[in-house]
Amino acid sequence: AFRQYGRLIPHEEARQRGHIVSLDLYENVLAFAAQYPILFVSHQWLDFGAPDPELIHYPAICEAAEALCAKFEIEPASLF
Repeated sequence: AFRQYGRLIPHEEARQRGHIVSLDLYENVLAFAAQYPILFVSHQWLDFGAPDPELIHYPAICEAAEALCAKFEIEPASLF
């Protein structure tokens, strides 16, 4: 889903689209992580109204995710 956005979107927008997985219990996190590869991304918003208005962070994040998938033989569609 991340790549198809074409840009960084706010958390609220991703949640409205049903693309956020919430795991409240540690046991659920462990079970999820055992089943799916996970990539955590943290970035600074570059504008008050949009996280990345000039598309500076988005392509860098996509390239890093693709490099990790290639290195560890992960199917990109399975990366959370």
